[in-house]
Amino acid sequence: MPFLYWAGAAWAGALSAAQGDLDLLAELPVAGALVGRVLALDETYELGAAHEFFVSYEGSRPGGSASRAREHYHRALGISGGRRASAHLALAEAVTIREQNLAEFRGLLAAARAVDHDRVPHLRLVNTIARRRALWLESRIPDLFLAAGDGEENP
Repeated sequence: MPFLYWAGAAWAGALSAAQGDLDLLAELPVAGALVGRVLALDETYELGAAHEFFVSYEGSRPGGSASRAREHYHRALGISGGRRASAHLALAEAVTIREQNLAEFRGLLAAARAVDHDRVPHLRLVNTIARRRALWLESRIPDLFLAAGDGEENP
C-alpha cells in the first residue's frame, strides 16, 4: 500500500506543480485511482492518509465535489482521532477558500495548530510542517478572502 499511496500522491503533486500542463492534467484520474485502491484495501492506512488525499482531490479537481471532500475530511478525522493536522489544512485550502468561508477557514487553521505534533512520533514532521503552514496561511487571509478587508465573515 505505501507504493500505491505515494505513487498517487506524488503524481497528484506533480499535477499541482504543473497546472498548465494539459497532458499531465489528463492523467489526474490515474493518481485518484492509485489512492482509491488504498481506500479499498485499507482506509485506515497511515491514520486515514488516503481520505486526506481525497479531501484535496475532490475539493480542487475539475468536476470534484466539496460535499465529497467534506465526507473524506470527517472520515480522516475519525480514523486519525484528530492526530493529523494536515487534514484540517486540506479542507481549508481545497474547499473553504473556494467557498470564501472565512470563519470556517480560521477554525480549520486553529484546529491544525492545536494538534500536538509530538503525540504521534512518526507524524511529528508532517504535523510540524502543517502547523507552520497554518500560520503562513493565516498571514495570507487578506490575499485569499475578499471579505477579509471589510471585517465581515460569512456563516
